[in-house]
Amino acid sequence: FVWALKAAELGDAGAIASVAFCYLQGRGVKMDHRKKVEWFLKGALQKNRVCLLRAAECLEKGIGCAQNLPKSACFYLEYADCMQITRRLEANCESES
Repeated sequence: FVWALKAAELGDAGAIASVAFCYLQGRGVKMDHRKKVEWFLKGALQKNRVCLLRAAECLEKGIGCAQNLPKSACFYLEYADCMQITRRLEANCESES
């Protein structure tokens, strides 16, 4: 957890997601839903797909934070955009093979 936290504090999107999951599951740190949401939101702002989806879910359900349906919808839309871009890239790679 310590090294993931250090990398997350430096802005590494993958580490941010890892820290959020540590708080979600209580791995190496006490389970904390507020901190989990805080880290998922940080990752979502960096367009990390996993963080976008998890932040949207937390905001939709009010888990670890106040329910915020408009913000949740925005994160779900950003997640959908990221997935669409990923599918296009994968399709392009397959067609070039």
